Amino acid sequence: MSSRHDCYPQVKPIVCPPIKQINNCYQPQVVPVIHPVEIINKVHTVPIPKHIWTYNETTVGGATLPPGPGFPGNGGYPGPGVGGIGNGCNPNPCCGFRRKRR
Repeated sequence: MSSRHDCYPQVKPIVCPPIKQINNCYQPQVVPVIHPVEIINKVHTVPIPKHIWTYNETTVGGATLPPGPGFPGNGGYPGPGVGGIGNGCNPNPCCGFRRKRR
C-alpha cells in the first residue's frame, strides 16, 4: 500500500534565515583611574608680643649739704660711717658714685 504522499514530487525544503539570539556576557575589567591630589601647606605667622625692658642708669651729683653738728669725721654731716669715722661715701653698692679722698 502506498501512501498518498508518495505521489507528490519531492520538494526542496525552504531554509529561513537564522534568527539571532545574543547572549550578553559581562566580564569585569579593571581600569585604573588616577586622581592627583596636591597638598599645599600654608605657613601663617602670628605676631606674639615679647616685652623687653631696657634700663639706663645714670648717677648725678646732688646738692652739697652744709656741715652740721655732730660727726666731724664725716664732714660734719650725720650720715653713713661708724661713730663719726668714714669717708662720707654711701656704702650702698647700687650707687656707682663715690667721693674721692683728698
